Amino acid sequence: MEKFIPQLKTDKEFTNKIIRKYHFGGENTGKVASLCDISLPLVSSACYYVWKKADTEITYDEYAVCLVTLGTAFDKLVDLYAENNCLLEAYMLDCIGLEFMTRSYEQLVKHIQTKYCKWGTKLDFLGDTYPVDMMARLMENFTGTGVLINDEMMLKPLKSVLFLLPVSDQEQKADACRICTNCGNVNCMFREASGSNRQHDISKLSGISRISSLPKNNGMPGGSYGIRQIFKNESVK
Repeated sequence: MEKFIPQLKTDKEFTNKIIRKYHFGGENTGKVASLCDISLPLVSSACYYVWKKADTEITYDEYAVCLVTLGTAFDKLVDLYAENNCLLEAYMLDCIGLEFMTRSYEQLVKHIQTKYCKWGTKLDFLGDTYPVDMMARLMENFTGTGVLINDEMMLKPLKSVLFLLPVSDQEQKADACRICTNCGNVNCMFREASGSNRQHDISKLSGISRISSLPKNNGMPGGSYGIRQIFKNESVK
């Protein structure tokens, strides 16, 4: 197992991307910027990866099994706001965490390219090409990282993800980190793929009644797993 530490930062570009990508109104720029600055010192972003070859279950010729996490303190910050009924701020932090994760993916792919002269072809999250129930076995590669998995295949810390990174010795023109382009969920409210003309307005989100109006998943408010945790606690077993 190898480890890589991304170098994350918050600046005007980072804030503006969150405002644009997650459809917050411009009046929320100051609040988002403040939460970015508050949360950054609590992020302990780490990327772990192990190299694998094709086998009977995963047929990529060569790939890395990758685990990315923001650590436990970020989860605690989100919980703090949620427990004090500051649900808009908790939601904003969840979006900020997603962007920290995206930056971590990007840096990991570049790190692997620089160190090994291997180009990632895509980020393959379990549930796309390969089933989610493979996660428990793959997580056996990451004992000692502090990331745990429960019986429902959820990782904790919540801002953690495991994915496969198939690689090629040939330079790739396409960006492996264009997750939206490679994702089939064209109705995702946060989709950034070119040609998508879906319009969503989350700028008026101001409380639990507004959050509850988001698309639902098994009777719970939609959006990312992290924000759903505000409404239902999951325990790692």
